[in-house]
Amino acid sequence: FVLVRRLVEGHSPFLPDEAHLHHLLLARGWHPTLIASTYLLFTALLGLLALALQDGSKAFAFTFAGILIAVATALLHWSLRDTSKIKRSL
Repeated sequence: FVLVRRLVEGHSPFLPDEAHLHHLLLARGWHPTLIASTYLLFTALLGLLALALQDGSKAFAFTFAGILIAVATALLHWSLRDTSKIKRSL
């Protein structure tokens, strides 16, 4: 996601920035432990999903879950990014 965002915005994909989701959550006041726990929870849920589903339904379930997670992450990222622009300009 970061690579695509940087290319769309015309920035180099090799230069660092603070627009990653965890940086934006930190800027919103999230505690680093909460961010790590949230990432861990998503990883654990996907791992349990992989173990629980049969082979035929795994591809569909992971595709569906991947799309949902990608959309939710993109929406969260863009909503947090708008507020970080305000903070940077101060």
